[in-house]
Amino acid sequence: MIKENDAERRKVNADVWHNAGYIGNDVKVVLLDSGGDARDNMEDWYHEPVEDYDEHGHSTNVGFVCREFAPGVQIYVMENNDEGHQWVLDHLDDIDLINVSMAGYSGSTVPSYVERYKELDIPLICGSGNDGYDAQVSYPAAYDFTIAIGALHLGNGGAGAYYANQGEALDAVTYSNIYVQRDDGHTFGVTGTSFSAPMATGMLACWMQWRKENGLGRPTREETRQFVHENCRDIQDEGFDWETGHGLFCLPAEIPQIEEPQPEPKPEEDVKGEEDEEMEQTFKDVRKGFWAFQAIGYLEKHGYIGGYSDGTFRPNEGMERGQFAAVVYPMVKEIERLKEEVKTLRQQIN
Repeated sequence: MIKENDAERRKVNADVWHNAGYIGNDVKVVLLDSGGDARDNMEDWYHEPVEDYDEHGHSTNVGFVCREFAPGVQIYVMENNDEGHQWVLDHLDDIDLINVSMAGYSGSTVPSYVERYKELDIPLICGSGNDGYDAQVSYPAAYDFTIAIGALHLGNGGAGAYYANQGEALDAVTYSNIYVQRDDGHTFGVTGTSFSAPMATGMLACWMQWRKENGLGRPTREETRQFVHENCRDIQDEGFDWETGHGLFCLPAEIPQIEEPQPEPKPEEDVKGEEDEEMEQTFKDVRKGFWAFQAIGYLEKHGYIGGYSDGTFRPNEGMERGQFAAVVYPMVKEIERLKEEVKTLRQQIN
């Protein structure tokens, strides 16, 4: 990542997620774009699976912007044609997000290559277009099955970029004027909703990694849209005076926590050691926090139960009747011994 984009990352809390390790690892993004070759500094994560391009192009910079906000993501670029569509169909289980930064088509002439993605429940993030419309979003962002992203300009006091289309179909805005870097180290800003869309895609890739690591899997298209809407910041007080759209899309300021499901109370939970003595972990598959940890530790310590030769207890396995008898027998014998001892003490007292 380059320092020129630090301000944008801070303003949308991307730095918080990156510092926590959520950088888009194991997330795959498809760029449906006009094509473009990777720069040397992009070759490890920018892939051209359908066609090898000889020159840098629009998608080169789109991919770079996405990676600035998800520095662990893998990007696959292809043109909006039958070959690209077939590649997507062949890799549906591997694709997490699709970014479309090409805009400007009218509703009556929009190519079918965009419409056919409606049937695939993969989040489709699209730039709203750069026609300066006050109440109209360009296609394909205007479709209800896409997530339409407009643009702000950080260098313009946070106000809406004059060229960015807006309207009721707008789902959110992110920043434009994001910097990219050539192989010789020179950096330059790229503007337009073509580059605000991949910023949103990059942030969503960080969230995708979080979901995967917490066992939540890839979200549906509408779950993704809801996440975007719920995490938009009202910026009207900062010069953003548009009346439509949901504000600036930001990642949550704190990483969400997944609550561990609590086990149902069981009678064994009441079994304690002597004066609630603290048990040490004896079996490698019975850790502290397991509902029967104290009971298992106590019974093992006092010789009533044992484990397997591999150091496990296997607490969730069933017990045969013979095993049950073998476990209960020494306990019953001990109870009988104590009863006799109590009986003897009472006789002595009397």
